Amino acid sequence: MTAPSDGASAGTTAPIPGLAAVAGLVALATSVTRRVSPLVLEIAPDAASPQVLTQATLGGRFAAFALTYGVLFGVAYRAGKHSGDPDGDVRAAAVAGATAATAFVAGSAAAVFALGARQNPLVGVAVTAGSGVAVGVRLAVVAFAGLALARR
Repeated sequence: MTAPSDGASAGTTAPIPGLAAVAGLVALATSVTRRVSPLVLEIAPDAASPQVLTQATLGGRFAAFALTYGVLFGVAYRAGKHSGDPDGDVRAAAVAGATAATAFVAGSAAAVFALGARQNPLVGVAVTAGSGVAVGVRLAVVAFAGLALARR
């Protein structure tokens, strides 16, 4: 068995930065879309009819779905097609998930701060961190699925 050449090791790490950046952006968008109703109420309370809130919420959910399963899955698939060694797929998915969890927590904290929410800080941190882990795991699974499908 021969040692990997420089080209093979570069192919293993190549998808990680781009995939992690896309996962972070998707998680950031997801954190905002989860708080779209309170944001609409805060920005334009007079125009916030039930129909507007419903449309904004459903639009945000569709955007999060399209970003997750369209953009992130597509970038992961493309990264898997262009990297040479499948041994880095788990690491790339884990880095993407960790980046997504961090971005989700940061985006959620910014949205809560912008709304001026008054709640127990410990409860807010626990809920946001738990949601961040869930989003990070979900996006890591989507990234890994895209990488794995590319290897098929």
